[in-house]
Amino acid sequence: MEKYNDLNNMMCLDLFLTSLSRADYQKLLPHLQSKQVFPIRSWDLSGNGIHQFISSDRQKLEAYHRQYKWKLNLTQALEEEYDALILTNSRQEIVWANDGFTDMTGYSVHSIIGKKPGMLHGPNTSEESKQRIRKKLEMQVPFKDVIINYKKNQEEYVCEIRVIPIFNHQQEVTHFLALERVV
Repeated sequence: MEKYNDLNNMMCLDLFLTSLSRADYQKLLPHLQSKQVFPIRSWDLSGNGIHQFISSDRQKLEAYHRQYKWKLNLTQALEEEYDALILTNSRQEIVWANDGFTDMTGYSVHSIIGKKPGMLHGPNTSEESKQRIRKKLEMQVPFKDVIINYKKNQEEYVCEIRVIPIFNHQQEVTHFLALERVV
């Protein structure tokens, strides 16, 4: 135990503790001041990957922002938590999705370009949900909804979607941005 006498100030303590056997952890437990367990306290390790992921998403969306002259505050639009981002044109055809989409659904990004998000629907996707979403898209208003979708392997998942219609300077909707997460 001598070599671990300053455990409470150790960097990446959570990673160190998870590497121990149950018996070794039990031996160290009395020497820890805090009995609280915090998820992913090692932001120095995991934070870099998360930052690069979000930064890449933002850079791609900023390129579309410049190209189509969107009237959209990207910082505000991306404030909420999401697993995946999907950008469709005004006809709801997918023009871009982030890598989180592949992680969430199993579909590669290049395989879904030109398709509609309805490709994720299946036997248990309710007609009511689809109609509600269609109506909100037609109204061109931001909305949030929950729908049952299907992964590439046909596994069902409950997906919360937040859709933002994106207008240009002529007040025309050019795209829809969907922030999606598994709930």
